[in-house]
Amino acid sequence: GYDATLMLADLAGLETPLPDRRPDFERSEIGYTADGGWRDADLYTPQTAGGNGARAGLVLVPGAAETGRRDSRLVEFAGILARSGFAVLVPDIPSFRELRPSPDSAREIAAGVAELREGGFLGADLRLGIGAFSIASGPAVLAALEADQYADSDAGPASRVDFLLLVGGYHDLRRTLTFMTTGFFEADGQPRQREPDAYGKWVYALSNAGRLPDPAEGAVLSAIARRKMEDPGADVDELLARLGPAGRAGYAFIDTR
Repeated sequence: GYDATLMLADLAGLETPLPDRRPDFERSEIGYTADGGWRDADLYTPQTAGGNGARAGLVLVPGAAETGRRDSRLVEFAGILARSGFAVLVPDIPSFRELRPSPDSAREIAAGVAELREGGFLGADLRLGIGAFSIASGPAVLAALEADQYADSDAGPASRVDFLLLVGGYHDLRRTLTFMTTGFFEADGQPRQREPDAYGKWVYALSNAGRLPDPAEGAVLSAIARRKMEDPGADVDELLARLGPAGRAGYAFIDTR
């Protein structure tokens, strides 16, 4: 409970008069195989007199962010968790870093679980979970529910997930897309509205542009999305003129208010 209080103060950015004897942490870069390829990851571990003093493990998955595992907010959060007793593995998942999330990312998350469980970073029988943000929540749940399917066939108990920490996830597709595009939602049965997140809207467009029937249209919609991510008010009329019916329908959906 004392450690939890200190961790919450860290997350809130608060100074407290409480004595803080938590250890420092170390960040190291590691590599392992995942889904037939090589994956890089950052490993955060608490440093105690006896070496790695981890009391639990967490595979921490960033959402759709081009900075990926080196996002400054994620780095700070992982460090706070490590000081509080977690061994934290933050995998580099290209589909999230390239803003093209996919359910297939569950395999890479599950491989991270196996690596943290079996790589000598965590003591036997310690609890291990998955933490994920935003769009990564779905693949994280898939990795937890179907770990045996997504992990290597010989992973065995290495695929076991004891808990989930999900922040900013989703469960109802229609409500999620309505909120993302228009800002409308319900609270206590009453309609409410917030300003939509422009960056998030165009990340969604970019991640789905490749699903258009015509690859050329997908490339144009991707170019529009990247321009809008840099400047939501950017003029894209010359690109819109190159879209066919499917591309225009996709653009209209994202741009609707």
